[in-house]
Amino acid sequence: METSTSQFGQAAPAVPPVRDLYHSLQTRIEEHPYGTLAVAAGVGFILGGGLFSRLGAKLVATAIRVGLASAAEPVLQSVVEELKHSVQRPS
Repeated sequence: METSTSQFGQAAPAVPPVRDLYHSLQTRIEEHPYGTLAVAAGVGFILGGGLFSRLGAKLVATAIRVGLASAAEPVLQSVVEELKHSVQRPS
């Protein structure tokens, strides 16, 4: 790869990083079109001011609820397993 000298005297690649970013995004869009669409819709909703609407508040509350439930599940499973083992152990 060809390099050029930047204004600070360091070697800088001749290919701009924007081109790499473009190709990375293009590959992601081709591999995951629905996920990309969902992210774009979410960003548009937030930038459009939807986060501070009633719908936005309900969506945030639901996301927090789902996130806490999925985070608490492994903890609750380990507590249940410990209780099972303590009941099964002979005293």
